Amino acid sequence: MPDTPPPPTTADLPTLATFWIGPRLPDFQKLCLRSWRSMGHPVRFYAYEPVANLPEGIECLDAEAVFPKAALDDPKRNIPTVIKSDIWRLAMLQKGLGIWCDSDLLLLRPIPRPDRLLLGVEQHGLPCVAVMWWPKDHPALTAMLDAFHRDALGPWAHLKPRWSRFVKRLRGEPTDFSDHPWNHWGRHACAYYVKKYKLEPLLLGYKSFYSEEAYSDTPFRDHPFRHLLDDPQVIGLHCFRKQPEWFENAPPGSLIAWARDRYANA
Repeated sequence: MPDTPPPPTTADLPTLATFWIGPRLPDFQKLCLRSWRSMGHPVRFYAYEPVANLPEGIECLDAEAVFPKAALDDPKRNIPTVIKSDIWRLAMLQKGLGIWCDSDLLLLRPIPRPDRLLLGVEQHGLPCVAVMWWPKDHPALTAMLDAFHRDALGPWAHLKPRWSRFVKRLRGEPTDFSDHPWNHWGRHACAYYVKKYKLEPLLLGYKSFYSEEAYSDTPFRDHPFRHLLDDPQVIGLHCFRKQPEWFENAPPGSLIAWARDRYANA
């Protein structure tokens, strides 16, 4: 069994915040939350309804205090779930409540306290919004939320959604948020404002959260992972590929089996 990375050297770690839609949390997400606590991070978990199976010691906070549910559930807007999460995330950051983390982020090291920006990049070079922090008064957050409230696409919109909206209006058809690409309010918007404000030098390296293992099922198989624990550039893994049965059947020698043992009491 590989040794664990060194424990945090300071108690002054930033708060991590996440948001969930639904009554129960999958087992993999529960493991990820335990990994955050094990690193020493305070954790804020938000939802609009009670979540019955949170890990011990994590309280379900009212998401309504951050952003009104009615604005996200407006039938005229027809907002897909992924966009609801994106908008809620922006509102949370604007209130300064912590670093946003997707609930399927498995930490192997603590996340450093940010200064001007916290964004990683995926292997193709675009910002990784699974872990994100902007200063709460940054004009990028204001601009993104303002576009949402105005039902506007925002200046970062790609050609396809602009053209789709133009054609629908030309035909007299209604437009809503289902026309938006799934990553319009996340990766696309952040990439635009990172470039606008010349923040590229502040982006973390792709290995911070997107080592090769993040794109495959190798964390759930008997596969070497010592290099992830030894590499100081690796903070965690945002696992794109995951299935409940993979988690349940992860064999000894897999990263997930190691993590279940490592974070069992967190």
